[in-house]
Amino acid sequence: MRGFVSILCMTKAVIEVKKTGNESNTNILRRFQRRVGESGIIRTVKKGRFNERKESLIKRKAWALERIDKRKRIEKLKKLGKIQ
Repeated sequence: MRGFVSILCMTKAVIEVKKTGNESNTNILRRFQRRVGESGIIRTVKKGRFNERKESLIKRKAWALERIDKRKRIEKLKKLGKIQ
Protein backbone atom coordinates (compact mmCIF):
# COMPACT_ATOMS: atom_id res chain seq x y z
CA MET A 1 0.00 0.00 0.00
CA ARG A 2 2.45 2.57 -1.16
CA GLY A 3 1.40 6.19 -0.60
CA PHE A 4 -1.48 5.36 1.72
CA VAL A 5 -1.64 6.08 5.45
CA SER A 6 -4.61 5.38 7.71
CA ILE A 7 -5.41 5.04 11.39
CA LEU A 8 -8.29 3.55 13.33
CA CYS A 9 -8.46 4.63 16.94
CA MET A 10 -10.62 3.96 19.97
CA THR A 11 -12.88 6.83 18.94
CA LYS A 12 -13.91 4.87 15.83
CA ALA A 13 -12.57 7.59 13.55
CA VAL A 14 -10.83 6.53 10.37
CA ILE A 15 -8.28 8.98 9.07
CA GLU A 16 -6.69 8.28 5.74
CA VAL A 17 -4.41 10.24 3.46
CA LYS A 18 -3.71 9.21 -0.11
CA LYS A 19 -0.73 10.23 -2.17
CA THR A 20 -1.61 12.73 -4.85
CA GLY A 21 0.52 13.01 -7.96
CA ASN A 22 4.19 13.70 -7.35
CA GLU A 23 3.90 14.26 -3.58
CA SER A 24 6.80 13.31 -1.29
CA ASN A 25 6.45 10.98 1.67
CA THR A 26 7.28 13.84 4.03
CA ASN A 27 4.32 15.85 2.76
CA ILE A 28 1.99 12.87 3.15
CA LEU A 29 3.15 12.33 6.72
CA ARG A 30 2.75 16.04 7.49
CA ARG A 31 -0.83 16.03 6.13
CA PHE A 32 -1.62 12.89 8.11
CA GLN A 33 -0.29 14.35 11.36
CA ARG A 34 -2.30 17.52 10.82
CA ARG A 35 -5.51 15.55 10.26
CA VAL A 36 -4.91 13.44 13.35
CA GLY A 37 -4.33 16.61 15.37
CA GLU A 38 -7.47 18.26 14.03
CA SER A 39 -9.61 15.20 14.74
CA GLY A 40 -8.81 15.33 18.49
CA ILE A 41 -7.99 11.63 18.75
CA ILE A 42 -4.70 12.23 20.55
CA ARG A 43 -6.40 14.60 23.01
CA THR A 44 -9.08 12.07 23.93
CA VAL A 45 -6.57 9.24 24.36
CA LYS A 46 -4.29 11.35 26.55
CA LYS A 47 -7.23 12.56 28.60
CA GLY A 48 -8.06 9.02 29.67
CA ARG A 49 -4.50 7.96 30.44
CA PHE A 50 -4.31 9.17 34.02
CA ASN A 51 -7.98 9.09 34.87
CA GLU A 52 -8.36 8.61 38.59
CA ARG A 53 -11.54 7.58 40.30
CA LYS A 54 -13.08 9.96 42.80
CA GLU A 55 -12.70 9.00 46.42
CA SER A 56 -15.83 7.79 48.14
CA LEU A 57 -17.96 10.25 50.04
CA ILE A 58 -17.20 8.50 53.33
CA LYS A 59 -13.44 8.84 52.85
CA ARG A 60 -13.73 12.51 51.88
CA LYS A 61 -15.83 13.22 54.98
CA ALA A 62 -13.33 11.35 57.18
CA TRP A 63 -10.43 13.41 55.79
CA ALA A 64 -12.41 16.61 56.31
CA LEU A 65 -13.07 15.66 59.93
CA GLU A 66 -9.37 14.89 60.44
CA ARG A 67 -8.43 18.32 59.07
CA ILE A 68 -10.91 20.03 61.37
CA ASP A 69 -9.63 18.06 64.36
CA LYS A 70 -6.02 18.91 63.51
CA ARG A 71 -6.84 22.63 63.24
CA LYS A 72 -8.53 22.51 66.66
CA ARG A 73 -5.49 20.82 68.23
CA ILE A 74 -3.14 23.39 66.67
CA GLU A 75 -5.28 26.29 67.91
CA LYS A 76 -5.33 24.78 71.41
CA LEU A 77 -1.53 24.41 71.42
CA LYS A 78 -1.16 28.02 70.21
CA LYS A 79 -3.36 29.26 73.07
CA LEU A 80 -1.28 27.29 75.56
CA GLY A 81 1.88 28.83 74.07
CA LYS A 82 3.45 25.49 73.14
CA ILE A 83 3.82 26.37 69.45
CA GLN A 84 4.25 29.67 67.63
